[in-house]
Amino acid sequence: MDDPLTENDDMLQKQRNERVEKLSYIGKAPKRRSPLTDHERQHMEKIPAFKRRSIHLEDTPDSEEENDPEYVLGKNKNEEVTIKKTMDIFIKMLINYES
Repeated sequence: MDDPLTENDDMLQKQRNERVEKLSYIGKAPKRRSPLTDHERQHMEKIPAFKRRSIHLEDTPDSEEENDPEYVLGKNKNEEVTIKKTMDIFIKMLINYES
């Protein structure tokens, strides 16, 4: 008759080994074919990744352009979050500034 404690120890050791094996597999980085040559590295540094991968990006407005939102989040007198039109806030700020 086998000792139940020995069987339990064997089972725990087997589970431990399986976990170690899984974790060691996860920790391994995928192998690259070979280090980059100087020419490949220079090519990658000069051309953005989205162009190298032929990804089309839509035209976006220049960051220098002003893109003020039409609505903003704010809090009312009861500290509740509300959505306010930007123009209303601008007018209130202007009135408070002139006062």
